[in-house]
Amino acid sequence: REGLHSAAILEYEKAFRKAGNISPQIQNKLAMSYIMDTQYAKAEEILKVALEYYPEYTTTYISLGELYQRKGEYDTAIEILSQANHINPFNPIIHKNLAQLYQKLDRKEDAAAELQRLRAGHHLAHLFQRAHLGFVHVDHHRFDDRLAPPARCPSAAKPPAPGSLQAHSSLESRARLQAHTSLDKTRFLDQIEF
Repeated sequence: REGLHSAAILEYEKAFRKAGNISPQIQNKLAMSYIMDTQYAKAEEILKVALEYYPEYTTTYISLGELYQRKGEYDTAIEILSQANHINPFNPIIHKNLAQLYQKLDRKEDAAAELQRLRAGHHLAHLFQRAHLGFVHVDHHRFDDRLAPPARCPSAAKPPAPGSLQAHSSLESRARLQAHTSLDKTRFLDQIEF
């Protein structure tokens, strides 16, 4: 294993020298390789620079949380992961890692709450994915904006032109589907404690 981490470090260092600070993905992969090789100071330095350039990139917070957890700095790891949770409350890795940290600190209620959020997040992600794909009707105006599904990917297929035969049949089948699968998300979310 040691040779694998060293090889990964060499390759990611080459990539980092070429890319510099323009790629938080390369910075995180290099930092995680350093973490796996117990070169914590180097990992921390790279991750802190990545946060300066990309403060909304939650993977960097997750990597920092991993670093502090391995160093035994559980409270710092929880603080970092909580910041990531404010940026992206639907990332399951954040909730899984927080639950593990709370368990290590014997904070059973907090760990249980994070596991609940993890399960709820999986269910919501599935629900939003289905809604985004048009399988379930969701009234987005009845929710907090943070819970709305992501905007369509720019590369996604464009909807049919209004008035076209394809648009008419698509709307008709969607209306039929909505009548059978309409879901009141507020009622669903009221059952979940965040």
